[in-house]
Order: sequence, then structure tokens, then C-alpha cells
Amino acid sequence: MEAAPQATPGEAGRCKHFPVTIKSSPRHRLLFANRRGVSAKVDRRTRAMASLGDLLSEAQQLIVRQRADWGETLLHLETTNRYEVTDEEGRPVALIAERARTVSRYVALMFLGPARPLTLEAYDPEGQLLAVGEKPHRWVFWEMRVSEGDRYLGRIEKRFSILRRRLTVYDANDKEILQIVRPLLRPWTFKVLCDGRPIAKIRKSWGGFLREAFSSADNFGLEILGDWEPHPDFLTLLLFATLHVDYCFFERKR
Repeated sequence: MEAAPQATPGEAGRCKHFPVTIKSSPRHRLLFANRRGVSAKVDRRTRAMASLGDLLSEAQQLIVRQRADWGETLLHLETTNRYEVTDEEGRPVALIAERARTVSRYVALMFLGPARPLTLEAYDPEGQLLAVGEKPHRWVFWEMRVSEGDRYLGRIEKRFSILRRRLTVYDANDKEILQIVRPLLRPWTFKVLCDGRPIAKIRKSWGGFLREAFSSADNFGLEILGDWEPHPDFLTLLLFATLHVDYCFFERKR
């Protein structure tokens, strides 16, 4: 990626790849979309026609929690993953789960681990399928391809790096739009860079000592740097990027 040009005060935080502007602010916004003055009221009929990105943009804060499978916890057997996405008040926004479990999927999970092929399906609270993330089997350079219905949004790919953990996000035209990099001294934090400028952070949050000690469930969030109005496709890609971080860098350690 080319070196980022010097931004003028009015352009601070602007990402040219998306129709959004991130305004400079001394206060950081926690998790996905903590914005001011945005209505979050959507009736059921409108919600039924909404995309995943639209639902994510309704809330001021979104949290991704992995649902602990206590059969896995007690028997030490790996099972497929499920994630709940909630707003700042704990109201459900979406549920994301690996596609229905079969014997072959259990075998792949046991022997291939995070290199296994998988499909993530994102549903709204009414059970409507909204988006799909496809992760093919690869031994290296794992990627996840994201689509909403027949519309392809882009992909997230793990890249080779000796010193740092690194992911790259591509749009539907396979153009590189974001870099996700883990700082050397902060193993639980990943910086999201656009044109070389940090615009967000993906962070693993600890769920408490007992939960971390006896289950493999994790919490994740995205810290947005400043006020912004993201395009819905941007939020969808960032959500799946957060899950891809889990598969690439944390699942093998559980």
C-alpha cells in the first residue's frame, strides 16, 4: 500500500474507498457504529427488507459475543461456532452461525481446525437470512468471501507476514480497500487501516475469568475512531472481518 498523503484538517479520517467521512474527534466511539443523531427506529416491514449492513447501522454500539457450547466446555470437544450481535442495551441485532452440522463437518473441524472449509450465515432476529460468508479450505492465506443474496460484497484474506498478523479486505471488484494489522505488542488488538490511516480497531474482549477458563467463547468488538456514517456494505465486511480474525488467530488456541 502506498504511503498515505498528508491530510488537511477537513479531510482527517476520510477513506476514499467508501462514501463515508470520519470526522476528527478527541473521543473514540466504542465498537461498530456509535453515531449521534441517528434514528434506530425501524418497523418490522422495513426490517424485513433491510440488509445486514442496514441493521448494523441502526445501533450506536454493537457487540459480538460467541455463544459458549457447554458440551464443548465439559467434554473438551470442538463444535461449530455461533455468534450473537447485540446493541449497547443487549437487544439482538443478528445471529451468525456455521451452517448445519453434519458428520463430515465434525470430522473437518476435528482434523483441519481453523483451516477447514465453512459457511457462516447471518440472520436477523426474525430468522431471515441476510448474508453469507464462505471460507474455502486452504492451508495458507485463508479467505472469507461475503455476499448478500446474489450480490457479492467482497472478501477478507489472511496475508503472509513474518512479524505481524495481517489481513486484507477487498471490495466486489477485487480492489484492496482495507488493511487489518496486529501491533507487535498488543496481541488482542487489530488496527483497521484505510489509505494507511487508522479508522478502527478490532479487539478481543475477555468475558471474565471463569468463562475464559472453562469455555472457548470469546467476545469481539470494533472500536471506531471518531464520528462517521459508514456505508452498510462497509459494516457488513467489517463484521465478517471480525469473525475472520477469530478463525485465523484465536480459534487454534482454544
